[in-house]
Amino acid sequence: MKRLLFFLIVSLLTTSIYAQQFIVSFKAKSLKSIPSFVSIDYVSGDSVIGYLWGRENYEKFLLLFPNAKLLSNYKKSKYIVMAQSIDEMSNWDRYPTYQTYLEMMQTYVQNYPQICKLDTIGYSQEGRLLLSMVISDNPEDMTEFEPRFFYTSTMHGDEVAGYVVLLRLIDYLLKNYNRDSLVTFLVNNFRIYINPLANPDGTYYGSNNNISGAIRYYQNFVDPNRNFAPLPDGISPSDPTECIETEALKTYASQNRFIMAMNIHGGAEVFNYPWDVYTSSENVHADDAWYREIGERFVQTAREQDAYYMTDITSTGVTEGGDWYVIYGSRQDYMNFVQHCKEVTYEISSSKTPSSDQLPYFWNVSYRSLLNYILEARKGLAGVILDNSGEPLNVLVRLEGYDKDSSEVRTHIESGVYFRPLLPGNYQLSFYNEGNVLMTENVDVNQGINIVNYIPNIQNHNVEFLAIDEQGDTLSNIPLKIYDVSGNQINELTLNGLEEYTLNTGIYKLNIKIDAINYNQYFYEAITKNRVIKFILPQNDNNTATILYNNKLIKVYPNPAQTWIKIEGEDLEKLVIYDFLGRISYKASLNNISNLINISMLKTGLYVLEISSVKGEKVFKKLLVQ
Repeated sequence: MKRLLFFLIVSLLTTSIYAQQFIVSFKAKSLKSIPSFVSIDYVSGDSVIGYLWGRENYEKFLLLFPNAKLLSNYKKSKYIVMAQSIDEMSNWDRYPTYQTYLEMMQTYVQNYPQICKLDTIGYSQEGRLLLSMVISDNPEDMTEFEPRFFYTSTMHGDEVAGYVVLLRLIDYLLKNYNRDSLVTFLVNNFRIYINPLANPDGTYYGSNNNISGAIRYYQNFVDPNRNFAPLPDGISPSDPTECIETEALKTYASQNRFIMAMNIHGGAEVFNYPWDVYTSSENVHADDAWYREIGERFVQTAREQDAYYMTDITSTGVTEGGDWYVIYGSRQDYMNFVQHCKEVTYEISSSKTPSSDQLPYFWNVSYRSLLNYILEARKGLAGVILDNSGEPLNVLVRLEGYDKDSSEVRTHIESGVYFRPLLPGNYQLSFYNEGNVLMTENVDVNQGINIVNYIPNIQNHNVEFLAIDEQGDTLSNIPLKIYDVSGNQINELTLNGLEEYTLNTGIYKLNIKIDAINYNQYFYEAITKNRVIKFILPQNDNNTATILYNNKLIKVYPNPAQTWIKIEGEDLEKLVIYDFLGRISYKASLNNISNLINISMLKTGLYVLEISSVKGEKVFKKLLVQ
């Protein structure tokens, strides 16, 4: 027994010695002289700050750099206040506990079911959730003519300002929909994904109730931003260890095909664009001029709030990654090279863990830039690419003589829609499907969105328009104007429930304006099949929810509910109810038209209803049980 106890004590001491994060400051004549187990965090001239993990690595490092200084509380504030509840987050001057974070994300979905849904990207090594909030006027529909934009933060667990800023961005978008014109335009015209916390194990290292012990790494001590592969020219990441968080993010990116993304870090203040693996003298990104211009717009907007913000790395606030310092395995390089996604890195704060009372400052200085940055995804080329039968094609969109190193973009596989952000100019545009050229033509790209389609067989489609409020109730006497992409008005309709109209295959501008309530909605839609298009207008007080499939209405009410719900529609066959974690809570067969369902066995919380028709069609509806 004594020998066993001695062994356990020695094991615990060994673990505490070797499982330790070290932050070091040192001089290096060349970054190539720094061993790969050091994660470079900051470079200024020959001065370097880096992270490394474990006593053994630290001792190896000291043999190479004996004059290195060990840093404690590096860029961390001692003034950390945690929010133990949603109410305590009301002033946005605290960090949420892990449980408060989960409750906030769930509550947003409960309160705004028409314009958001919550995706689970995956799980961390310690079982924490990797969450992404999807915000759009029709979050369940992947076929809309909308660029997909991804915000993510805190892949380094101790860089937490972006975590709170992105949580607040979710809050701002949802609460200001149909109240603020820019927010309404963004929600109606984009599919916005927001992942506030990419490395919860690092942020809540040691405790779900505090971030004061946050570390840079994943739970297995791998640096997330040195872990992504493949990279250009077959270059290997600094740490190729397979990590489930990295693999989950890669899968999520493949499934959604984001057009643009921004990864928020901390420890400096700069807009960093690809490549990280090359200096600009070694290999300039095809979109270098575009990245620099949109980066300067981002910085300029922020500096309207603070003229000295984002000045600690470059005077412009913008840098090519490798020109600052070269790293191997960054996520922005992977996203650009493999996913054809225009991702950048935004270093939001010189402090990695700012004091809680500084968090409102970082929101105020950045949120206008964050909102405007999403708009960049709709500037350049866009269109829809279909085959002869009208089905979407999986196409690589290439600019001949311009694109290189995977700077091309791809169509959304569900719709054939593409977006190619670009500066104005003349380009030779080609569409490639399975290596075959479908079309090549010279195009002039002007400011704003420029439509170029490939539609070999134009067809007629029955389109039904429906205006609803934010609770899903059908609205009446709503004026709708339909325009072609050149701005020529085709028709004007008055919506009273489902209003049917016939349109040819193509892209159209749709406009609703109601002066009495000062409401203006204006956006593009791709018409490639028979479909229902819904408009969400300011809500009324009714609590009936309306959802749609194949030109049919399904009503689920009341919502929220306590004991019973009623489901009404046509050709109904089956109901499956899932809890928040995706587990089946209830199954039932449905009558053709009207069904009264007892839900008294369900616990309080958020659920998803899967309603199937006799033809195998499915719709999904969020239900709040109180």
